[in-house]
Amino acid sequence: MKVKVKDIPVRYDGKRYTAGDTLDIKQDYFDDNLFEEVNDGKARAKSKKEDE
Repeated sequence: MKVKVKDIPVRYDGKRYTAGDTLDIKQDYFDDNLFEEVNDGKARAKSKKEDE
């Protein structure tokens, strides 16, 4: 899933990400205190197809 770092810098997969950086993480590591989910066009396209 694609996420954006909120305020506190985080380390993921050996790299440091600061506020505003975006990265792809596994769903298991998502913490809404640290990240906000970024919806890209691909995710929306899939959900629209599923609704039909």
